[in-house]
Amino acid sequence: NNWEGPLYGTFIHVIDSFKRTETPRRLKPVDIYYHFYSADYHASLRALHTIYDWAMAQPLHSVTLRDYALMAIDARNTTIHQVGPEHWRILTGGHLRTLRLPAESANRIDLNRSRGVTGWNQTGDVAYVHTDGSAEIEIRLADQPIPNQPRLQSSTANLTFERFTPEALVFKTRDLRPATVILAGLPAGIELIALINGQTEAVSTAADGTLTLTLPAVAETRLELPR
Repeated sequence: NNWEGPLYGTFIHVIDSFKRTETPRRLKPVDIYYHFYSADYHASLRALHTIYDWAMAQPLHSVTLRDYALMAIDARNTTIHQVGPEHWRILTGGHLRTLRLPAESANRIDLNRSRGVTGWNQTGDVAYVHTDGSAEIEIRLADQPIPNQPRLQSSTANLTFERFTPEALVFKTRDLRPATVILAGLPAGIELIALINGQTEAVSTAADGTLTLTLPAVAETRLELPR
């Protein structure tokens, strides 16, 4: 209403939009768009603070506008080719690092035979498959679910694997704030030693075989896995 009122801070309802475009499947990213004149009135400024507080409490992976633009271009140009039964090749520019599969396919991803795949995160009826940034990805599915495959479940920071084997995981994370990395497919209830920026730290897996690591904004992590 041309800022003539009444002013109720209704911008706060964008949080509901963010939730609706995330579940049951992700349709768009969280983008908090506003102008400096949003601080002209107490109601609008209070709404903006509430929105930021909500966003900071979510397991979001922040990206720059440049990175998002590259991802959007990749999403437009990526091609998917079926090269055999339960076998696909994905050609991309390397910036788009998440693909989507039906949730029932997730546990059948064969990480040993796939190429460029580092894990997945199942949310509702979809699984978001993580890749290592390679320009050519291969996804192979097994006939039956494969248990106990160490994998990346989620990360709030940019993550690059330097080693991804059944024996060890070595990766670097980079963000503007401390990061949370969740690994999955590990034995339940065991203690492991993580080397984080050269410092050793004892960590334990949860009952569901996940391991949650809280890392500095910039970190190099090495994790030896049980054989």
